[in-house]
Amino acid sequence: GDYEKALDWHQKSLIIKEKVLGKEHPSTAIAYNNIAFIYSRQGAYGKALVWHQKALTIREKVLGGEHPSIAHSYNNIGEIYSNEGDYEKALDWYQKALTIREKVFGGEHLNTATTYHNMGVTYQNLGDCEKALDLYQKALTVRKKVLGTGHPDTKQTLRNIQDLLDLSVEPPLPDGAR
Repeated sequence: GDYEKALDWHQKSLIIKEKVLGKEHPSTAIAYNNIAFIYSRQGAYGKALVWHQKALTIREKVLGGEHPSIAHSYNNIGEIYSNEGDYEKALDWYQKALTIREKVFGGEHLNTATTYHNMGVTYQNLGDCEKALDLYQKALTVRKKVLGTGHPDTKQTLRNIQDLLDLSVEPPLPDGAR
């Protein structure tokens, strides 16, 4: 929770990586991603997006278009847009991540399940309960199988499904109301 101290250490790490490995090395992209993560945790989404974009630029240039690290960047950028409430942009980025993850990992991988879950949250925020439920169920299937029912990620997906189902059930009318 000490984000200022974490940011300081990540920036020190970045300086070393840029000096030793160069500004276009995959490990430098990881450092950019880590800095973006700290900014995101602080709610500084604009700064986080800048750092995620830097990581993505390196990954696309060095790793090629269908590398899992690129999908990771796409998912992270989708998360930023979702946190900002720009759900349509978030879905665009999540879909890019999902396309790679399903192709590279298949539908039963934890990284794919993460994108299913994130897209479910986004569709729920857009009010599309049917799509959200479908995506949550895909995520839940994978998470139960790989992580088990007691894992926090599995429990989070279950809570999201319950919340979604609670929203879709109309409350009973008071006595005498029609």
